[in-house]
Amino acid sequence: MTPQQFQRVERLFEKACRFPEDRRNALLDEECGDDSEVRSAVRRMLKEDGSLDSFLGTPALGYDVNLKALTPSSAAQTGGAYIPQSIGRYEIVRVIAEGGMGVVYEARQDHPRRVVALKVIRPGMLTGSMLRRFKHEVEVLGQLQHPGIAQIHEAGVAEVLVAPGPGVRQPFFAMELIEGRPLNTFAEHAGLGPRERLELVANVCDAVQHAHLKGVIHRDLKPANILVTASGRTKILDFGVARATNADLQVATVQTEIGQLIGTMPYMSPEQVGGNSAELDARSDVYALGVILYELLSGSPPFDVRNLSIPEAAAKIRDGEPRRLGSIDRVLRGEIEAIVGKAMEKDRNLRYQSAAALGDDLRRYLNDEPLLAAPPSTMYQLRKFARRHKPLLGGVTGVFAVLIVSVVVIGVLLGQARREAQRAQAFGGFLHRTLTSADPEIARGRDVSVIREMLEDAVERAETELGHLPDVQASVLHTVGVTFLSLGLHDKAEPPLVMALKKRRGLHGDKHLDVAETLLQLSRVHRECDIPLAEADSRMALAITRELLGEGDPSTARARIYVAYVLEAYDEARNLDEAERLCREALVVLRREPAGSHVGECLPEGLHILGRILASKGDLGGAVAVLTESLDIENHLYGFDSINTGGTLAELGRVARHSGDLARAESYLEQALEVRGQVLGERHLALAWINGQLALTLRDQRRFNEAETYCLTMLDIYLDSLGIENRHIDEALADLSSILTARKDVLHARQVTGEVMEKLRSAYPERESRLADLRTYLFTQRSH
Repeated sequence: MTPQQFQRVERLFEKACRFPEDRRNALLDEECGDDSEVRSAVRRMLKEDGSLDSFLGTPALGYDVNLKALTPSSAAQTGGAYIPQSIGRYEIVRVIAEGGMGVVYEARQDHPRRVVALKVIRPGMLTGSMLRRFKHEVEVLGQLQHPGIAQIHEAGVAEVLVAPGPGVRQPFFAMELIEGRPLNTFAEHAGLGPRERLELVANVCDAVQHAHLKGVIHRDLKPANILVTASGRTKILDFGVARATNADLQVATVQTEIGQLIGTMPYMSPEQVGGNSAELDARSDVYALGVILYELLSGSPPFDVRNLSIPEAAAKIRDGEPRRLGSIDRVLRGEIEAIVGKAMEKDRNLRYQSAAALGDDLRRYLNDEPLLAAPPSTMYQLRKFARRHKPLLGGVTGVFAVLIVSVVVIGVLLGQARREAQRAQAFGGFLHRTLTSADPEIARGRDVSVIREMLEDAVERAETELGHLPDVQASVLHTVGVTFLSLGLHDKAEPPLVMALKKRRGLHGDKHLDVAETLLQLSRVHRECDIPLAEADSRMALAITRELLGEGDPSTARARIYVAYVLEAYDEARNLDEAERLCREALVVLRREPAGSHVGECLPEGLHILGRILASKGDLGGAVAVLTESLDIENHLYGFDSINTGGTLAELGRVARHSGDLARAESYLEQALEVRGQVLGERHLALAWINGQLALTLRDQRRFNEAETYCLTMLDIYLDSLGIENRHIDEALADLSSILTARKDVLHARQVTGEVMEKLRSAYPERESRLADLRTYLFTQRSH
């Protein structure tokens, strides 16, 4: 479940609780739309909420809990408050912290023998809403497994005496006890300089990113919630549970019509102080990390809101500007200032898009590498190069040598630029007018038919307007073809790519990198309709790059991945073995490339394809390992809601299905459909296969109606995108047959088969032979 879905579940559950039971389904249908995962999660919570007693008697994570009534003699009294000797199977040692909502104890556990931090909610705070949130969050947070996050060991309910009289049942959770100091206190006590402080926050970013990938947003990151051990390891506390059991009295919580304001005010993002939980995502935590950085480096938060009302504080965070770090300490000018500024951008679209991206830039600074947050000017890049290679360049003399060489190179490039000015202007202007908004990652929500018309017009105009510039004309046709591919319109992509290939061969001959690039894109087209032709395209491109660039060049590695991608489509042992070898050879080269470079971005693609190959070979464990690595890199490079991450989630779903973990498979595949659907639209070719995998997953759970719906959607997409002659139509009908056969309802099978064949006959009346073959194929598959 994504962070956005997690928040929607919380909001809808609270809202549904206020509705009569007979109106809740209508509410969920209206609010959830097509998001079946959110609807199912809310319904499960509503079902479990039927009786609070059922929760109070059941451990949240499935552990056995020792429920034991305590007598006054079994509890100690300190300062008028009773401290129990034990809670469940935990022996209480002392109070670590307490506040208005909860208490944190140090406690001992015998089996296994360990010391833990035990958190409980105060009896007066045991509202239904609090209990429901407590249970839901602990279940999610139990999935977090990272050395930088305090681990939750167990959760449940125990009967505890907290005052003279009868005991009360009290939710608790036991977590790793961290012996350390808060982040800012540790830094001051250890006398850390700016570099050491940046290293600490970079480690915190790693842990926050792990939680975000699991769908959990902290929403209350602050130095007090980040402890540093004596060895210098950072540990984040209260990942999300702070909302239910926070013992910090400084937390400002306001209930309003639009939601809750949850968190510690000085560290809240501008969208968070608005109180609308629907606007919160991982970038809110990135903002908090920026504030923590600012405070850690300057000694005080960017905004002093201690004596302000909540509306005044919110306005200051939304509209105010903090004092520049460089004006506080000259050492912080420039790059450090740029990093913190980007993390604290008020517009979340301008911030680092993930905690991983912030951590990566911190490490770039520490390694004297160019930053994402700094403008990549020539002088900036040269200064960075000189600093990284100071021994090689011999100090100042080396820097001047680099500058002299650079001036010469820049002069040559400027001369070339003048000679190519006409071509560059024509090409840039043309693409700007016709292609800028066509890519799916940019054109989210746009009508694909409008984009298709725009691209078709671009092909016609390229032939008429750019005939006097054949190299520009070929580049435009190539770009149009690639854009059609990104839209899933393979039939539209082939003609402009074929024209581009012909023109590029006429200009440069057969052995040119532009020719190789167009061949690679054509191999993507032909993979869906003519695998042998796709293999020929990709092998020819690989041969060209090998000859021109050599075996170890990243572009050659990229071509290897394309060949492997085509070979994987054969699904035969010999081809799969060669595909695996090519992928592994390519990955050795690509792992040496910077993550942000053009070819470096092929690394997750290569891992993704290797995962497909290993899954096809039956190595499910190996597939999960490389696909998970691919997903981590894609989240870092593109964010969670990208085409790339959606594709890897789908592959993980396929692997989970083959391993028999149908619930996990369904979750991965539904996430993949949502992520890719948001970018590409629901009828994109890239969604057909995911619909098919989800159909088979539901079939294996005997949820036949849902399975048929997804399978028929897959068939429709293939027909729209590839036509009736394509091999994927046979595959879709085979999947539909398997569902109808598993259902064991002959009358229903006949009805569905008749409807499908009538639909095909109406759409393709002239394809009588093909229709007859498909009908025979459908019945033959069912008979097996």
